Amino acid sequence: MESSCWHRNLNDTEQATPANLIDIHPLMAEVDQEIRDAEETLRLLLDKRRNLVSDRNHRLDPILRFPPEIASHIFECCLPSRDERGDALEETHRDTRMPWLLRSVCRGWHSIFSSTPQLWSTITLKLPDADFLGVLARFTQEWVDRSRSLPITIRIECRQMYPAPQLVDSWIPFFDAVNHSSTRWKCLSLNIPDILLPFLQGVGQAPAMLKELRFNDKHYGERRHGFFLRNAIPCPEKVNIDALPLSLIGISWCHLKHVTIRQIGLNECLSLFQLAPDMAYCHLFSISGFNPLNTDVPSPSENITHRSLKTLILGNDDHMLQALHRLTLPGLEVLKVDTLSILDPENLPALVKRSLCPLTKLTISGRNGALEALSQLTSVPTVTDLTIFTLHLDTDFIKALTSRPVIASDTDKLLPNLRRLVLHIFDAQLPWSFIPDLFRPRSEGQSEGQDRRVEALIVDLSCSRDGQAQFRSSMNPDLAHRLKALREDGFDIRVPFSLTGASLDLLDQYLEDEQHD
Repeated sequence: MESSCWHRNLNDTEQATPANLIDIHPLMAEVDQEIRDAEETLRLLLDKRRNLVSDRNHRLDPILRFPPEIASHIFECCLPSRDERGDALEETHRDTRMPWLLRSVCRGWHSIFSSTPQLWSTITLKLPDADFLGVLARFTQEWVDRSRSLPITIRIECRQMYPAPQLVDSWIPFFDAVNHSSTRWKCLSLNIPDILLPFLQGVGQAPAMLKELRFNDKHYGERRHGFFLRNAIPCPEKVNIDALPLSLIGISWCHLKHVTIRQIGLNECLSLFQLAPDMAYCHLFSISGFNPLNTDVPSPSENITHRSLKTLILGNDDHMLQALHRLTLPGLEVLKVDTLSILDPENLPALVKRSLCPLTKLTISGRNGALEALSQLTSVPTVTDLTIFTLHLDTDFIKALTSRPVIASDTDKLLPNLRRLVLHIFDAQLPWSFIPDLFRPRSEGQSEGQDRRVEALIVDLSCSRDGQAQFRSSMNPDLAHRLKALREDGFDIRVPFSLTGASLDLLDQYLEDEQHD
C-alpha cells in the first residue's frame, strides 16, 4: 500500500510536488463524521440505559406505585417536623436540604417533588455574607415559585452581627425574591437587624393570608427602622416580639388574638390592651417602667377593661404589678406569675374582686411558700388547677388543703374547688402523711360544689438535687401502699424526677423496690 505523506521517511529529501501531495481535509472530515456518529450512538445508548433503569425503578419502587397524592404525603413526612409556626423542632440543616436531596434520587421522585407545592411551602433562610446573596436570591425565588399559590411560611435569620451600611444595597435582590410572594405570606419570622427591615415592603397588595409575625432581634440597641409594608396593613392573629417597639410595627392590632413580648415599656403595655381588643392570650416577659427602646408612648389616662383576655403570663418585676393594677379582666381564666407578691391583697385578690373573672388555672413561682402568702388564695375560690414553683412548701398549707369545707359559700375555706395540684419544689420534705387526706371520697350528703375533690397531685422533685434520697426518707411502706390504693381508685398521683437525665417516677420506683424486698 502506498504510504501517505505523513508516513514518509523523515530522511526522504524528495521535493514535494502537487503530484505527490495528498489532500487530508476530506479524510479528516470523514473521521470527524465517524466520531459524531459514535457520540450520537453513545448518547442513544445512554438514554436507552437510563430509560431502562427508570423503568426498573418505577416497577420496583413502592413509592412510585402509590397514587401521586399518597406519595406526596409520604415525602411530606420525610421533611423535618415543625411546630405550628413552621419552625423545625430539631435545629438541623434538613429543613432546606431535604427536598433537594430526595428530589435527586431518581426521575420519578424528581417529578413528584417538583409537582407537589406542599413540599415547598416552608423555608428557613440563614443569610450568608453579601458575596453569596445573589445565589441565595435565585435559590429563594425557585423555592417560592415551586410552592405555587399555597400560603408559605418564611423564616429569615442573619448571620452577621450588623451589615455594613455600604453593603446594604447588595441585599436588595434577595429581599425582592421574598417580597415577590408577600401576598401568600402565612407566617413571617424575622431574626435580622432592624436596618434590613425596610427591604421587606411586599408588592403593594394587602397580604390577606398573613396570620403570624415574629420579630426576634439579637442585636439590641436603639431602633430606627421598623416593619412597614408598601400600601398594605397586615392583620395577623399572632405576634411574637423581641425588643421592637410597637410603634415600629405597621400592622392592624384589631384581630390579634395571641401576643408574646419579651421587653415592653409600661405605657406600651397598657396601650397594647387598648389596641388589641380581641387578644385572648398575652405573655409579657418583662415590663419596664422606663422606655427601653426610645419610643415615646403616652400612658392611658384611665383604667382599662379588657373583656377578651383568657390567658395572662407575666414575668417578675414591680412594673408588672403596676400594669396589673390598671387592668380589669372579666374573662381571665389562666394566670401565670413569677412572684408570690401577686398574692398580696392589693394584687391578685383585688384583681379578682373587681374583675369577677372565672379564674380556674393559677401558676405561681416564688422563693418560699409560707402560709401567710398562700392563704390569700381564699380570694380565688374558682381555681381548680394550681401549680406552685417554690423552694419549700409550708406544712400548714397542705394541712389547710385537707380541711373539709362546711358549706359552699364559706369564703374562709382554701380552694374549695381544687381538682389538680402540681408542686415543683426544691425541698422534698413534704408532709406526706397528710397527702392521702387530699383524695378522700365525697362525704355523704355533700353535693359536688360542697366538698373539695382533688383528683391529681404531681410533686415534681427534679429541681431538688437530693430529691430522690429525701423522698425515700420521707416515705414508708404503709403510706406508699395507701397512695398506690388511691391510684388504683383512679386518682392521678405522681412524683416525677428527671435530674439524672432519665425521667422516672419516685413513687413507682419505691413501690417496685418494696416489692423486690
